[in-house]
Amino acid sequence: AQCLFYQSSLEDAMKHLRQILNGDPDNTQAFQLVKTIRQLKKIKEDADQAYKSRQYDSAVLLYTNALEVCPKANVAFCAKLFFNRAATHNALRDHPKCIQDCTKALELDPEYTKAYMRRAASNLLIGGKPECEQAIRDYESAQTLVKTDKEQEDLEGKLQQAKLQLKRAGRKDLYKLLGVSRDATDNEIKKAYRKLALKYHPDRQNSGSEQDKEQAETKFREINLAHEILSDTEKRKRYDLGVDEQDIDDPHAQPGGRGGGHGGMDQEALFEMFMRQQMGGSGRSRHGGGGGGGFPGGFHFG
Repeated sequence: AQCLFYQSSLEDAMKHLRQILNGDPDNTQAFQLVKTIRQLKKIKEDADQAYKSRQYDSAVLLYTNALEVCPKANVAFCAKLFFNRAATHNALRDHPKCIQDCTKALELDPEYTKAYMRRAASNLLIGGKPECEQAIRDYESAQTLVKTDKEQEDLEGKLQQAKLQLKRAGRKDLYKLLGVSRDATDNEIKKAYRKLALKYHPDRQNSGSEQDKEQAETKFREINLAHEILSDTEKRKRYDLGVDEQDIDDPHAQPGGRGGGHGGMDQEALFEMFMRQQMGGSGRSRHGGGGGGGFPGGFHFG
């Protein structure tokens, strides 16, 4: 029963424990393990239901409670709980915490493929050079673990997109200019733009020095460019694919300023695949609203 419990087979463990208690009702060790499993199972089921109902804050608290109840020696089950909590942080778009929990899951289970992929996706949504480099390492680690050709093909596409994003990491980031994440909704982009446009509008710089006025004017132009591209669905698609902002209106421009695309892959298909991976777990739309649904990107409860 203990072996099954530590392999995360709670129902099978309970079957053996019932047999033990039928023959020995006073077996303290078996009774205590039954109590732990029942408590852990109930909390996790409540957490899973909260996630499905999009009550993400409640789900985080419940997964945290489950981690407190679960014996630390049960590394397999603890790893699943950390991953489920990571997916919930992703649904809340708290990517640093998502990354932290994926890392904890991988420390317990270094072959947890979904944790590598979830951590990579969140790192790409943060989008800095160190994050892109970590995402590439995670996808490469996942490639050594997946079994099917379809999974390998899917990972290869994600890996190429991560490498493309790394090349762009040192360039101007339109999302960072507006202070929004790469999975920001249209409303969030509009709100961030209005706030920054008001702050840096030339008419509000009369009291500043000439240098301050020039800096504000440059910033104002940059945030206008960012808003122009990110508020337009087609332009944003092309920018996310890797087309430079100065080439965004050129229908023949290729990601990274190169010709020929991605090894013959259709750009639209690549974009859709990339965004499914990036937004995975929460099912959110850029136009707002929550998710959950069928857990696109492959979120499954442990």
